[in-house]
Amino acid sequence: MKRLALMFALVSCISFTQAADYANLVSITDLLPLKAKQASTFTSVVNNGLAFEMVAPIMMAPNVEMTYETTEDLTLTGLNNKFGFKNLKGKTVVSYQYDFADNFAQGRAKVTIDNKTGFIDKNGNIITPLIYDAASSFTDSLAIVALDNKKGYVNIDGKLVISTTYDDAMYFSEGKAAVKSNGKWGFIDKKGKTIIPFIYEWPAVFKSGLTIVKQNNKWGVIDAKGNVIAPIIYDWINDFKDGKANASLNGNHMYLNKNGEMF
Repeated sequence: MKRLALMFALVSCISFTQAADYANLVSITDLLPLKAKQASTFTSVVNNGLAFEMVAPIMMAPNVEMTYETTEDLTLTGLNNKFGFKNLKGKTVVSYQYDFADNFAQGRAKVTIDNKTGFIDKNGNIITPLIYDAASSFTDSLAIVALDNKKGYVNIDGKLVISTTYDDAMYFSEGKAAVKSNGKWGFIDKKGKTIIPFIYEWPAVFKSGLTIVKQNNKWGVIDAKGNVIAPIIYDWINDFKDGKANASLNGNHMYLNKNGEMF
C-alpha cells in the first residue's frame, strides 16, 4: 500500500553519487531502514552530508479520516494532518497528535512532532523521547538515530546504546552493522565494538554470513569475521541470490558461489 504521510526516511549510507555507483550491485531498497520502497514519490534531500528520502505529502481533506497501512495489528490513520493508530476493531489506540508517523516494526513506531523524532509502543507510550533529527525503523532490535549530523543506535527499550558518533550508518543485520567514520566504513556489533576495521569505501548489509565491500574502487566479498571470501578485484558484484552472485572482472561476466569461486 502506498505511503501517503510525509516523513523522512533516513537512508542508511546513500549519497546520491554513490547510490548510482551501487545501483547495479544490490537493491537500493535493501539498504533503506524504512519502508521507503512503498512510498509513491521520492525527493532527494541532502543536509550536511546526511542523505534522506522524502515521501511526497498528500494533504488530508479537512475532517476526513484517512486510513493507511496496517502492520502488527495496528493501522496508521490520519485526521486533519495529524497521525495516530487504530486497532483491528477500529478503536483508536494512539490519538491524532503526531505530525508524521511510520508503521510499527518490532513493536515500535517512529513518530515526529515539530521535526523531532522518537518511538512509541503499541499503547502509545513514548519509549524513545522525541529528541532526534531522524530515525530508521527497528531491525534486529536496534534503530538508527541521527542527531546533529551524527548517527548512532537506540534499542527497543528506548536507550541510546551506541552513541551518535558516526558519520553514517546502515541498519543491523545478523548482529552487525556497517558504520562510517573518517571517510571509511567498517562494522560494529550490538555493543558498538568494532569487529571489522574501517578500511572500506562502501559496504552492504550482511546476508547469510556474507557481505559485499568496495575497496580501491574494486569489489569483493567478506564473511562475518572480515575474512576475504572473494578477492577485492571485481568491477562489480551483485547481491547473492540462490547461492550465487553475478559479477564482472575486467569486463567479463561470471558467477561467484558463496566460497568466492568463479563459475
